[in-house]
Amino acid sequence: MFKPTPIQSYLLKISFIGTFAEMMLTPIYLALANRFGGNVLDAGLGFCVFNVATGLLVFTFGQSKFFEQHKKWMVFVGFLICGLCDVGYAGISLKWQYYCLQAVGGAGIGLANPAWDSVYEDEDHDEEGNGASKWSFWTGGISFVVGAGSLLGGLVADKWGLRPLFFIMAGTDAVAVYYAWRMARFYQIQ
Repeated sequence: MFKPTPIQSYLLKISFIGTFAEMMLTPIYLALANRFGGNVLDAGLGFCVFNVATGLLVFTFGQSKFFEQHKKWMVFVGFLICGLCDVGYAGISLKWQYYCLQAVGGAGIGLANPAWDSVYEDEDHDEEGNGASKWSFWTGGISFVVGAGSLLGGLVADKWGLRPLFFIMAGTDAVAVYYAWRMARFYQIQ
């Protein structure tokens, strides 16, 4: 049975809470694009911009010595950027703002994800060879979180609209940012 280390406990909280916040946006990408007169193509292109920005940051900065030396802080910075983007969604009204925010949010994930994976893997002090158990715990948990976040996002957007949803997402991300800050601050690499 997988028993997370203190750092892994923080990482799991950060991942589950942050992913929950971001998945609230998933079912309403088209509604977000409609806010500025966009259509299905804009929703798809926005998601593309988000993922390309993520990939670029992972391939470039994620392989740097600086990144490796400060990866716990990169988890914090990445989740902070994502939370700030959630607030930013409430203020966009133009297509270029949408695409810029998608690029910035993708960059946040590009910082957070490889750093998170690296720190989680570094904490493998398991003598019994339960590596699959560790990753299964995260993968199973994240699947539930994605489903729950998507459902809640759709319900909130349907009942109260997009603006309240963005602030709920940002508030949820603030909790993940808090845990990321604590982990980076109290479990320094050096």
